[in-house]
Amino acid sequence: MGLLGGQYIACVYPFSVHWYYEQRVNVWRWTPSTGAARLKAGVSWIDPAISHDGKRIAYAARGTNGRSIVHVIDAATGADQGTVSTDGRGRPFFLTDDLVWVKGDQRGCATGNRSTFVYDLRDQTETQSSLDQVSATWPSTSALGG
Repeated sequence: MGLLGGQYIACVYPFSVHWYYEQRVNVWRWTPSTGAARLKAGVSWIDPAISHDGKRIAYAARGTNGRSIVHVIDAATGADQGTVSTDGRGRPFFLTDDLVWVKGDQRGCATGNRSTFVYDLRDQTETQSSLDQVSATWPSTSALGG
């Protein structure tokens, strides 16, 4: 449980001492020297992932229609850097600093899009992936979410 009673959903950047977590619809950044500081307000994230260089965070969030959309923010400022597709995507995982693997949004056990995709942040293109699942990349930046 978090300090204010909410659960933490976090991603960790292991090459420095930054810890990012969501609590009560806010994303926080924690360091030993500054403590906790709000990075972004109004976000209830799912499956956050941080890029290998520690500059970007990708996360899914549910829209009003129930579909998840993957958002990308700057890890230092919280500034929006765009969304990954409008067709419903989830489970972001950084393959490289610029390539994000995502899964088609699955609503329920038997419905939804079971395809996977790779989104290129450099030119905002998405291609279908042959990878059904990604468990880890090197270097690894989070236990889940690469």
